[in-house]
Amino acid sequence: MKLDDSSPNKSLHPTAKAVKHIALGVNIGNLSRGRRAREPMLARCQRINRSLVEKRVDLRVIGFFRHTGNLVLCTATLDAAQAAATLSHADGATWMAVAENAMRAAVENVRRLQSPEPEKGVRWTPGLAFAVTKPGGGSITSTKKVRLRSLDSGTVAAWKRDRITDRGRLDMREGGWGAVSGVVGDQTNSQWTARSLTSLEGALDHPTPVAE
Repeated sequence: MKLDDSSPNKSLHPTAKAVKHIALGVNIGNLSRGRRAREPMLARCQRINRSLVEKRVDLRVIGFFRHTGNLVLCTATLDAAQAAATLSHADGATWMAVAENAMRAAVENVRRLQSPEPEKGVRWTPGLAFAVTKPGGGSITSTKKVRLRSLDSGTVAAWKRDRITDRGRLDMREGGWGAVSGVVGDQTNSQWTARSLTSLEGALDHPTPVAE
């Protein structure tokens, strides 16, 4: 679904061209490790936008995909890092952001890379991990449960080892993408967040719109 990126910031910067960023939350929704009741994502986006309007900030949430913290942002003046900092302050949670064109390029890059060797009863699910804080050194190394390949200092391609049950379903005991970000974070002494390519492509191409 194509989102209209012309209206959210029109009154703030009528002559500037709006751009989009893809924002990823840390420990949001199904990725959360806490026991606090989950806030519906649409309600969360609307709450964030009310805060941004009150502060007259040139940033709006115009879409989301599923409930694990995958947002589409629109702004005429903020780069991805500025948008992430502004979003984090408005929401009260930690977010990072990547420019839409850079995110699309990263997803397409992983799609072109060769997947790990097939294994019986295993599906290697492709995804990406992104640095939330500056990596503190260390090397990116694959483990038994995830194959990793560094794309740049803040982006890592990942293939998560998902077991398939006899009925052809995912074995949920294998862990989610939070485990992947934890592996990369431990190796680099920093904080990361990770998503499957399916979630990232959903945010890029099939987001749920957020009405003003």
